Amino acid sequence: MFPPEGAKDAPSLGARTRVTPITEHEVALGYPHIGCAMKKKLPPVLLGIWIVFAVLAICASMQVRATSDECARTLAGDDLIPQPVGSVNHAITIRRPPHDVWPWLAQRGSDRAGWYAYDFIDNGSHRSAERILPDYQNVRVGSVFPALPGAKDVFVVAQCEREHSLVLSYGCPAVNIRPLGRSSSNDRNPAKHG
Repeated sequence: MFPPEGAKDAPSLGARTRVTPITEHEVALGYPHIGCAMKKKLPPVLLGIWIVFAVLAICASMQVRATSDECARTLAGDDLIPQPVGSVNHAITIRRPPHDVWPWLAQRGSDRAGWYAYDFIDNGSHRSAERILPDYQNVRVGSVFPALPGAKDVFVVAQCEREHSLVLSYGCPAVNIRPLGRSSSNDRNPAKHG
């Protein structure tokens, strides 16, 4: 390969390194000059990096404390969306029998006992209940769990087997309880397509 016309040896960098002089055109564009090809490649590369990080963040949050057995298990509500695009699994182990856990799940909802999450967001800044509320224990298919205070969005009970499963429609988790000597609750949120 021949050195460009006007190239000289760079004395401080050794005889094998060549320095190419800057043309008047490059000076007019500003120095250092990034070529048009680089300018066209940079946005797609940055977008690609952003997409990779977003996908990794989403995938990392899809299986929260769920074991591979819990992710593979068929759960109540799985039949509601026969071919989901994906699913999200959140699992916790509660060291209590199902009959102790069920009343807390049955009374969930805004303007009920709360969602036991971020009360300032999903319960109008009212604290979630710290005791069992008898008025909210009679849950059956069609029961309504308000999503947010004052909002018209609700979760509706799609399937319900007392002390075993509580499946809410509108993209909300299916809650399955199984005795193991201790109780485990596994929330699965199938991704809807459409």
